[in-house]
Amino acid sequence: RRVPLGDLFDINNQTNGLPLPAPFMPSHPVLSIMQAVIYNQDTFTGKDLVKKSDTKWEAAQARGAYLYRQFAPNAPMIPGSYNFNKLMDASANTFDTEMLGYTGKTKAGDSIKAIPTVLDVFTGTKIRSFDPERGIDYQAAGIQKEAKEIGANISSAQRNQGMTPDSKGRYIASQQDKLIELRKKNEKLRE
Repeated sequence: RRVPLGDLFDINNQTNGLPLPAPFMPSHPVLSIMQAVIYNQDTFTGKDLVKKSDTKWEAAQARGAYLYRQFAPNAPMIPGSYNFNKLMDASANTFDTEMLGYTGKTKAGDSIKAIPTVLDVFTGTKIRSFDPERGIDYQAAGIQKEAKEIGANISSAQRNQGMTPDSKGRYIASQQDKLIELRKKNEKLRE
């Protein structure tokens, strides 16, 4: 944060919920944990806790791991905590070997460096490299995902027998306008 209390009136929350200022958002840990387990969505990251393809055992493991991380202190010596995981990945990278399932790589395949990780874990200082090209690729992937959703909306509308031809035409035209805007947005990314 650059301004103290700068998020006091921030209404862009991470979970795509109601646009309420931060002080009015219910945020007790019990509420957020219950919400995550009931709705299968981590309230911090917005990601699903359990995938549809998970078996019952995998789902139980995923929920258990989530609950453990929520209740366990985030200390470097507590196995499974975020800081412990960061340090283990940095160690695996430093020694160039897999250690207890830790590979030393991010999901994108980047190496996890020891010094930035130690600074992050013990002082809270975040140091990381930034690849502008990869950032553009991520934005482009988001645009493609949105375009795919819009395409699915158009296909669904075309199959919908309950819509009148006029309403169907208006809806499809509005979706096509969205696609045009997305294409423009994608072109601007690559300039």
